[in-house]
Amino acid sequence: MTLVAGCAFSPLMARRVAVQRRDRIIDFTAMSNMRFLLLFCASVLSSGGYFLPYYFQPPYAVVALGKDGAWGADISSILNAGSIAGRILIGLAADYIGPLNSLLASLVFSAIAVLAMWLPCNSVGLLIASALLYGFVSGSLISLLPVVAANLFGIKRLPSILGLLYISYAIGAVISSPVGGKLLDDYGHGTDFTWLIVYAGLFFVLSAVLLLALRMWLSFSIVHRV
Repeated sequence: MTLVAGCAFSPLMARRVAVQRRDRIIDFTAMSNMRFLLLFCASVLSSGGYFLPYYFQPPYAVVALGKDGAWGADISSILNAGSIAGRILIGLAADYIGPLNSLLASLVFSAIAVLAMWLPCNSVGLLIASALLYGFVSGSLISLLPVVAANLFGIKRLPSILGLLYISYAIGAVISSPVGGKLLDDYGHGTDFTWLIVYAGLFFVLSAVLLLALRMWLSFSIVHRV
C-alpha cells in the first residue's frame, strides 16, 4: 500500500526550496555536535515509548479491565483517530510556537497520558481519555522531527542529518515493545501492566528532559552570541 501510494503521489509533488548538491550522503560530522546528540538521544527515547501504548492499550482493555475483544479494537481506533487530528493541529501550532516547543509539549502530554492516566486506570472511561490524548499528541513525535532538524541544521544538511536521525527509530523499536512485552510476561505475569506502563512513561519523561536541555542550550547560545 505504501509503495502504491508513494509511486502515485510523488510525481505530483513540487520542490519548494532549491537544495544544493550534498558533499556526502551521510554527514557523520554531526555526531560531534551537541545539538545533534541531544536530538538523537531524545529521538531514541521518544521512539522507544511511541509504540507501547499502541500495542498494549488495546489488550489492557481486555485483560486488565475485563472487557470483551471488541473493546480492544475500539481503543486502537481511538488511538489512530486521535493521531490523525493531532498530526494536523499540532503541525499548525508549530508554525506559531515553533516545532521544538511543540515537540517538547507533545512529549510532556504523552508522559501525562501514560503515567497520570493509563497507570492508575481502572475504568474504560479513563482508558479512552488516555488513548485519545496520547493518540492526539503522539503523531507529532514522528512528524515534527524532520522540521526540528531542518530548523537546527538547515535544508542543505537535512537529508544526511535525517539519515542519521532515522537510525534512532530503529534503536527505539528494538528497546520498545520487545522489552515491554518481556516486562509484562515476567513481572506482570501477563495481567499486571504496571511495569510496562512505567517503562513507557519513563521514555517520554527522559526524552522531554533532553529536549528541554536542547532548548536551554539553544537559548544560551543565542544569549552568548549577543
